[in-house]
Amino acid sequence: MAIIAWPKDAAARTYAQVKQFMTDTGDERTVGKISKDELKNGLFIEGDGLSPIEGGVSAAAPTVLAPGPQGQLRKREASPGFYSVLGNIVEAEAGKRWVWGWNYNEWMLYDMGDLPKTDTSSLATKKELEVLVPKTELFGEGGKNLFNPNAVGVAKNSFLTNTGALAGNSATYHTTDFILLTADILKISISFARFIAFYDVNKVYIQDSYLSVSPQGQVTIDKPAIDLYIKVSAPFTQTSGIYPWNVLMINAGAQQLPYEPYAEPKIKENLVPSLPIADNSVTETKIANSSVSSDKIKSAAVSQSKLSFALIVSDSKNLFNPNAVDITLNSFLGSNGVPTTGSNTYHTSGFILLDRSVSTSVRFSHHRFSAFYVYISEKLTM
Repeated sequence: MAIIAWPKDAAARTYAQVKQFMTDTGDERTVGKISKDELKNGLFIEGDGLSPIEGGVSAAAPTVLAPGPQGQLRKREASPGFYSVLGNIVEAEAGKRWVWGWNYNEWMLYDMGDLPKTDTSSLATKKELEVLVPKTELFGEGGKNLFNPNAVGVAKNSFLTNTGALAGNSATYHTTDFILLTADILKISISFARFIAFYDVNKVYIQDSYLSVSPQGQVTIDKPAIDLYIKVSAPFTQTSGIYPWNVLMINAGAQQLPYEPYAEPKIKENLVPSLPIADNSVTETKIANSSVSSDKIKSAAVSQSKLSFALIVSDSKNLFNPNAVDITLNSFLGSNGVPTTGSNTYHTSGFILLDRSVSTSVRFSHHRFSAFYVYISEKLTM
């Protein structure tokens, strides 16, 4: 049996001794040592695991930890935060892994060591990304209608009060979600409105910005050159022969535009421009057979000036390339398939690939020696 003995002066010690105790003789001896962090990480708490528990956000709002079953052992993972145990406030610090252990009749909080730190030094910050790809460059324009009837904050059967709050149980009105009006928008046109309110960038009602449109209908409003939000209450019942909510159009500018459905801005195509291809970087060995077909090449994208002679004559039936880098001059193939140098008669070709596109037989115009993988030897004099 191994006993891990952590000294009383643990705060000042780095390691604890690991001792071996012999139950038959009563002898013990030190067999090693373990660091405090290793001890925490290796700590085993007995008992069935309960569901994880999340700590409260503050000492004033802690998570109450109910007692476990009497006479039994239990354990449960705990997130950092504040806990209330029999009226006592206990804080589990951030950046560590914690486990509550129920020891028959009381809870004990175990520090399981620091959480692993993630190196984020190589990651771009939000500010750096915005410099590289501004929002105006990332997204194309959406539709002209700023009103999204499917936004999660749309409030059906409600209308705006003079405090910017909502009053419910309306049989006449629906109210939009917050609609962002950026600083560059100086006028806003609304096809049909009854109540309007403005809010700051934190979505807090701006004092005295409430408008009650009477008679209700189309309205155009001047706006300061700052970012803010707007909400609009419009009737969903038939009014003046139409159902205003169904065709509500809110657009930037002094001119009221005809109704069009809301359209989300989309990420632009071809956002990352194509980089020029370095000379000799795309070779035959890097292109799968038949992967480049005429339907995949934009018209006039490949001109003759961009093609090498080797590519133009790629339909040649001759598999032998006299300019291959692995040709062995003044050599001939031995019985072991290895070129023997010092010949005044023969040269030996480089490796010639016979893939599945090659027929089952191969013909040579002249040859003296050949090997099957494949070396071809040609006479210097014919």
